[in-house]
Amino acid sequence: MNLIVNARSREALQATAEKIRVETGVRVTTIAVDVTTEAGRRAVLAACLDPDILISNAGGPPPGDFRNASRDDWVRAFDANMLTPISLIRAVIDGMVDRRFGRIVNITTSGGYLTGQNIVLDGGSYPGLM
Repeated sequence: MNLIVNARSREALQATAEKIRVETGVRVTTIAVDVTTEAGRRAVLAACLDPDILISNAGGPPPGDFRNASRDDWVRAFDANMLTPISLIRAVIDGMVDRRFGRIVNITTSGGYLTGQNIVLDGGSYPGLM
């Protein structure tokens, strides 16, 4: 297996990749870009033209109170948690269908780990990915 991992933070990305290399022996390629941008998605997809597995996780919006979320906050949340994964899926799905194999996993929240925090901006993207 070859693994390509992406994150915005180069330092955390390198540390994660090294841990995976040491523990598994797998070749890991790192790409430090913001996948919520068109340029970031192009960079990630250029590194792996025909993936068999796509796992998307743009990190999700910050926690906050629903009453304080602006329209721009909602738009950024939908873009990161729904439109970004849809763009990635559209880019890889035909190859998966042609190969008759593929797996897609979309992670839209770390809410299970944020007990007690308001993560209202995450919820709106779920229906678009189901």
